[in-house]
Amino acid sequence: MKKYLYFLTVLALTTSFSCAQSSKTSKDVVSSATKEDVELVKKMFGHAAGRNLELVDVEPTNKTVTLRAYKVKFKDKKSPRYVYGYVWLSTEEAGKDGKGKIMTFKIYEITGESKDGMPLAAPIEPEKQEEMYKTDLSWFKKIVKELEDKNIPHTIGKGDKVVYIVWDVYCPFCYNNFGKVAKSLKEGIKLVFVPLPVHGETSVKGFVYYTYLARKEGAQKAMGHIFMRGDGNFGKFRRSFEEEVEKNYNKIPEKERKELEKFYRDIRAQLVKKGINATPTIVYIPPTEKDKGYIHRGFIQFDKLFELK
Repeated sequence: MKKYLYFLTVLALTTSFSCAQSSKTSKDVVSSATKEDVELVKKMFGHAAGRNLELVDVEPTNKTVTLRAYKVKFKDKKSPRYVYGYVWLSTEEAGKDGKGKIMTFKIYEITGESKDGMPLAAPIEPEKQEEMYKTDLSWFKKIVKELEDKNIPHTIGKGDKVVYIVWDVYCPFCYNNFGKVAKSLKEGIKLVFVPLPVHGETSVKGFVYYTYLARKEGAQKAMGHIFMRGDGNFGKFRRSFEEEVEKNYNKIPEKERKELEKFYRDIRAQLVKKGINATPTIVYIPPTEKDKGYIHRGFIQFDKLFELK
């Protein structure tokens, strides 16, 4: 889904560029510029010029330029994916004094208005903005094996389709999507949760406490106990869970606590070293593969995952 942005964000991009001089006279320019265009600019920057700026006037000029989009493809050095975008380059010499090319990285399309009448805009982007590619995940499977060896409940559901979710007990995106994840259990999907304590020692303690609960009642009930609070308000959820952890942490035997704290720090170091440093991260190994699969930063619809071969 495109992220709708106020057209103000274009200002910082466009003010650094000069435009070619056309042969039109000032009078021609004024007559060719529609009242609607001028009013649109007034409406946008009249509302959002800035705290210390007040829009005084909008005057059409004879500075014009024609741009062509070039589709660019990048390889992400930290994640196995390609990223696509547009670079816009002038079709003629259009820089200062009519020499050189003009380049910009974002062009926005005005798409409508907000409820309060503010023009809305969305960046013009390629239809496909990223593409995952297969990478070796034998190291990741070893981490999953470590969870099994340490008796840390981490699997929910049964099925031939397996999805790995790298998560944090204090991840707001994990919290907000818990209902969707739980719903997938009815669709015959096996979910394997791999811990990544991204929020420092607070997360480490949260995972130790999760393990304490899960060893008694299983992964599914423990996660439900953690996430089914807060009434959809992450701040409220976090305060509630932190209070519970603080109140009950010392009930866990000290030796068990220390071992688990070290284990979760080690797991974090392994994942971060391999470029997985955010939650949620989704990992998928197709049934036809043994050790190769895909890594997707952020949530992704599972049916899209299952299309990958």
